[in-house]
Amino acid sequence: MAENIVIISITKLSSQQTVAAQHLISKVHEHDQTFRDPYLSNRFNYFADMPAFFLALHGQELIGLLTLYADEDPSGSVDVTLNVVPAWRRQGVAKQLWQAARLVLRQYGYYEADFLAEKTFLKTAPDFLANTGLVADPVSEFQMTLKVNGHQEKDPDLNVTAMQAADIPALLPAYVDAFPDSNKEEAKHYLTENLQADGSFGYVCRYQGQMIGYCAVDFGEYDYLFGLFIAKNYRGRGLGSRFIVQLTQQLAAVRHHSFKLAVESDNPAAHHVYRKAAFKDEGEIFYLQAEQGPWYLEK
Repeated sequence: MAENIVIISITKLSSQQTVAAQHLISKVHEHDQTFRDPYLSNRFNYFADMPAFFLALHGQELIGLLTLYADEDPSGSVDVTLNVVPAWRRQGVAKQLWQAARLVLRQYGYYEADFLAEKTFLKTAPDFLANTGLVADPVSEFQMTLKVNGHQEKDPDLNVTAMQAADIPALLPAYVDAFPDSNKEEAKHYLTENLQADGSFGYVCRYQGQMIGYCAVDFGEYDYLFGLFIAKNYRGRGLGSRFIVQLTQQLAAVRHHSFKLAVESDNPAAHHVYRKAAFKDEGEIFYLQAEQGPWYLEK
């Protein structure tokens, strides 16, 4: 067990802590040949005052980071990411971080947690699942990436613009239909956050003047697309791919960044749409659960 390790918990990362976290994550990616970055904001968490970041410090050095993404109420599950500097692994750092996070989750009434792990990491650590008692959910998630090269002609039937507050009421029914696990209150929260947030924006797609789709974009070193949907009556007509192409072309012309997004393995239709828009698989993420042992979030 590592000594002289201090664990601190916070709701939001400072700019200095964000830089340190990004540096740690880069080290982990380089060592493990992974690609998925944890989300370094708590703005979608159900409880704004719940600590979402747990930092393991050795002196002034950040050697471990645990994040909690809890956008559902306590009846739902929390996504947990754990990153430890390779030189500090197998010294109990991850367990200390989880012990601190588990206390917080219990305090806020959460009893289900999913630990995220990439396929490449699991391949290089074949005993990891057996040693931890974690079990992979059969549904995984593909992270996809796109680098826009050149310029394509504007689609004459589509108009992609930044979302306005007046668009939200019309988007709500289609949002809930596209994401049946959400309700109107949660949908409104998501859409409003992307209207107000720094570094993240929502975009709407109109087809022949009719609003038919939505996508949020988180701006950073690369631009991350999420929450994308096409209204039910307009699916199956290739409009999703055309929307993505127009959106990424417009953003790339100004920002010159690459793009990333995630799609679940049991959603082949969406996977096909993103491939048609020239996205390629970059990595596969598994959601791991514990039914007993030190990683179990028991009631």
